[in-house]
Amino acid sequence: MDGRESDQSVRTREFVKKLASIIPKSIRIVEWDERLTTSEARFAMIQMGNNNPREQIDDIAASILLQSYIDSHS
Repeated sequence: MDGRESDQSVRTREFVKKLASIIPKSIRIVEWDERLTTSEARFAMIQMGNNNPREQIDDIAASILLQSYIDSHS
């Protein structure tokens, strides 16, 4: 959160480079910050009074990530 890249960020950028080299150039890869989506998902579940398993937290976090991308382009 202090602006420095984590080890995982470095690994992800390396993966993106490899992926970009094997997919058609017409497919655009967009990197998106997802650091707080799990926290947001947990907060949303608490607000709903829901204590669902980890898989549902991941689903909600993915939805939050996608919605933030969509909102940034509307």
